[in-house]
Amino acid sequence: MNLDKIIEVTDQRNFYSYFKKINRKSVDSVLVHKDTLETFKAIEIDDYTHNWNSRKHRDTFVNEIFASIDLLLNRER
Repeated sequence: MNLDKIIEVTDQRNFYSYFKKINRKSVDSVLVHKDTLETFKAIEIDDYTHNWNSRKHRDTFVNEIFASIDLLLNRER
């Protein structure tokens, strides 16, 4: 699922700057509460491509985003 669908950019002054950073990035799965449809966990499956330097930078960035919004991100191999 695309990050821009599960992460809300609330800083209107810098909206486009932040939006461009999450646009076109995604995680493999998202789990939601069945009653509220609120996201409570994301799952990223790390295949061999996650060993590439470009993916390592992207993964670090995604990890930081999820930590900053206090949303659990599980990485599976």
